[in-house]
Amino acid sequence: MSTTQETIKLKVTGGASHRDIGHFQLSLPLARELSQTSLMDFLRDQGISIASSCYGEGICAKCKIQINKKVQLSCQVKLAELTDEETFITIDYL
Repeated sequence: MSTTQETIKLKVTGGASHRDIGHFQLSLPLARELSQTSLMDFLRDQGISIASSCYGEGICAKCKIQINKKVQLSCQVKLAELTDEETFITIDYL
């Protein structure tokens, strides 16, 4: 049995500024309440601005980000869905 804990590394970059916005490590398995948190809410809790006028309903599409170069709505992605060991997130307007 391994005693090392698996982690997911999130690297957030601004698409407009090309600056590193933040680096986060999440230990696996995620606690149930954290695993169902949207990526939008997680990033906001970390102090990263995510645009949204529909409050996470997936209607306005302002929270569009790139996750490993795939465009997605951050309000529709749950932390539990991030399974790559290293995830690159680009927020175009930052």
